[in-house]
Amino acid sequence: LKFTCNRLWLDCLWIVLALFVFFWDVGTDLWLAATYYQRRDFVWSGLTLFFVLVPSVLVQILSFRWFVQDYTGGGLGSLPCFAFLFCSLVFVR
Repeated sequence: LKFTCNRLWLDCLWIVLALFVFFWDVGTDLWLAATYYQRRDFVWSGLTLFFVLVPSVLVQILSFRWFVQDYTGGGLGSLPCFAFLFCSLVFVR
């Protein structure tokens, strides 16, 4: 029981740390985009937002799809074709 409690505490710590690093990274990226925008560097501001938002949205879409498939018992369906378009077949389970 002691090992389980220690492991649970360590898992919670890693989750909190991962969330902190993720939000710190996104926050600094958005801060950089805002700085570019204030300097009237619209191209760099737009590119920064593009390279922050597009991967995040794609990861969320794939993650939600996997979540639905895991809890409905569905197969991968058309995921390999979708993943191939974005060069992410390495992440297909």
